[in-house]
Amino acid sequence: MKLFLIVLSFLSFSFSFFGLFLSFSRYIEERERKLVSNFITFALNFEGASKKLTLPYPEMCSISYRSEEKFLSSFLSSTGAFDPSLYNSYQKGVGKTLVVVYVKKSTLGDFYSYLLGNLDLLGMVLSGFLLFITLISVLIVKEEERGGGQLNEELFKKLRALHLALVTSEKMPEELTEDIKKI
Repeated sequence: MKLFLIVLSFLSFSFSFFGLFLSFSRYIEERERKLVSNFITFALNFEGASKKLTLPYPEMCSISYRSEEKFLSSFLSSTGAFDPSLYNSYQKGVGKTLVVVYVKKSTLGDFYSYLLGNLDLLGMVLSGFLLFITLISVLIVKEEERGGGQLNEELFKKLRALHLALVTSEKMPEELTEDIKKI
């Protein structure tokens, strides 16, 4: 029974780890899809746009193109104030043409909000952890019932004998000191 519970605990932990891995993979795929969508929108509307361009996911990245003939930026379409510490910047210049791309850094909070938005993935992760915790609790209770109480009883008897010896004798003999060190 104990071996079965240990194997089941390992499987439930593996299930929750697999759920976490799967949800993170889907989070990365969704993030890449949004970034690629922004780049495609920028590339397709490059010729017709003048100075500002609205991207489908402005919170994910901002793109700026600057040359002698043209300036095009998606910074103007982003909502709120732009905080450069939240973004990684990449730039490439050829001659007098410069392209700067700001890509939002991934955070643990973004991943958690993605998990909360996808309840099937959250359920997979949480069910594995809950099953793991339940099985570990059952293992601990079974171990306590089987033999954990004997150890505590023996220790309690030794401590009671030590207390009795300390109370009844004024001076502790060497044997008693050695017994105390062993306990």
